Amino acid sequence: MKYQYFYQTSKNENKDGFVRAKNRAEAYALLRKQGIRPYRLLGDDPVNWQPWAVGAAFAVLLAAFFALFFFWYEGSASAKTSVRRQQLTGDDAVLSKGIETGWSDYLPTCLDRYLAAYAQPGWIALPPDFTSEQVAKFKDDLAVELETDDSDPEMVVLLKKILTSMRQELKGYLKKGGDVADYLKLLDERQDREISVRKQAREAVEAAPEEMKARVLMNQNLFLREMGLAELEF
Repeated sequence: MKYQYFYQTSKNENKDGFVRAKNRAEAYALLRKQGIRPYRLLGDDPVNWQPWAVGAAFAVLLAAFFALFFFWYEGSASAKTSVRRQQLTGDDAVLSKGIETGWSDYLPTCLDRYLAAYAQPGWIALPPDFTSEQVAKFKDDLAVELETDDSDPEMVVLLKKILTSMRQELKGYLKKGGDVADYLKLLDERQDREISVRKQAREAVEAAPEEMKARVLMNQNLFLREMGLAELEF
């Protein structure tokens, strides 16, 4: 597959290029090896034909997914200061710079900058390359309060609310006997699961009979929206 990627240089120059890879995940991996952290990747993964009725199984998968991971979550944070993971909305320039810099202009701790890579469900997560010593201090970073500044862009305010929720999630995980290293693995597993779920949703729509395609698209987007995933467009 051929993918077009978009990224910003250290001088804030917007650039793009093309990369060939078997799938989207491999494309991101190849670019990362070249020192490129794209904020957008255009191109569709290869589609394996499936009956459009996979939508029913997809709903079951969603239910199992929520039960599997959020069993650990204790949502004790105020709804005014925390929100569940979702797509970041606002100024695209803020998003691209944030991804490039690891949100270092707005987030005080290594923990928050790491979690920010997983804030948006279904994205290829590219967390900063922290040292083992920095990762070892993630638990201590929980004690550093994450505050919103009046000068924060709208997108950053939303991001901090998501991170507050993820902090609570991590605290609940640690309270139940888990450790930081296992939680970080779960973040990758959850991200991979979400990517797979969205791919299955796309396949369900593409495989649907033409007269049913609009309804299947509507149903799948309802599921994706409930998970905080980016909706499909056809």
